[in-house]
Amino acid sequence: MKSSAEQTYQSSFLHLPRELRDRIYDEVLDLSDPVPDMEASVQGRRALASTRRISITPKLPSSASSSLRRCNRQISEEVFQMIRRRGASYSHGLTSKLDLLLQGSEPGDRGNVKLFATWIALPAPMLYTNKVHVNVRVSNPEGLFWIGCGGPGYTTTDLMHLLGCFFAYGPSFEKATRSCTPILIRELCLDVVENDEKERYSVYRELSYFLGCVARNGVLGGKLHKIFILIAGTLRREFEVIKDTDPSTIAATVKEWERYGWIAP
Repeated sequence: MKSSAEQTYQSSFLHLPRELRDRIYDEVLDLSDPVPDMEASVQGRRALASTRRISITPKLPSSASSSLRRCNRQISEEVFQMIRRRGASYSHGLTSKLDLLLQGSEPGDRGNVKLFATWIALPAPMLYTNKVHVNVRVSNPEGLFWIGCGGPGYTTTDLMHLLGCFFAYGPSFEKATRSCTPILIRELCLDVVENDEKERYSVYRELSYFLGCVARNGVLGGKLHKIFILIAGTLRREFEVIKDTDPSTIAATVKEWERYGWIAP
């Protein structure tokens, strides 16, 4: 049962012109939580079940539209119309935002590289999301290992696993919550926001190599169109994701990558 104050507020809101209500819905869909500080990034986490080095938030944030859609039937329908309209828009689509902290291992503890993934914006169900924007931050960068002996290192394999889990299972990254709706994203943007310029370039270079392989090998063909890599908000690399690779080649790549934690979508 809604209070009289809530009913009055809803009634007043619905007396606003529809154009103004749509502008409010539009603004709400672009809201995001603040980027967590270092302490908040690493506390209260739980490890992704399949690897001890990836930590995720125990609960996903509510989508920006969910509270509005619980108000009443009319508001719910108007918000959903906005979601569908923006989901079909190339220039004004919906963007989900992920904060990703890469924490290098300490000297003498080479294998203790960790990734902390925190969603700061999930505006609507992934079915209507056009873009995923990832803020890439780094702690103890000298302790990150991108290339191992004869293969990818801990940091690369964990990123590989996280990316595969997202396209396979959705924003929870976990098999238990796998959606029947496939993840289809137009753009994946990674912005390296590390303060130190030299370290920013180092992380950018390694991400470019890894994501270039993802784009060329066709493992995400039909699920992702383009990959962008930025440094502090400035676009530096762009990859078109190949989707017409021979199926046998993709299968061989997937089989090889599964050794390093890849989850086939």
